[in-house]
Amino acid sequence: MSEPRDIFISYRRRKENLDITGRITDNLEFVFGTRVYRDIDSLLTGENFQNELAAAVSSALAAFAAVHGTGAT
Repeated sequence: MSEPRDIFISYRRRKENLDITGRITDNLEFVFGTRVYRDIDSLLTGENFQNELAAAVSSALAAFAAVHGTGAT
């Protein structure tokens, strides 16, 4: 199980979303010193994806949803 994080970032797995959420993550961690959960960076190989996401969301102090263009359905 990965370590608890302050902010959980949810996004649709598309290249443009990976880019923008990566920049958001970097800036949040640099400016505020927060620990950010983004599955591509935080989820360990072999872990139960559903259980890990549920644990990450429930332990986060805040959640951020990144929606890009036609991904808002």
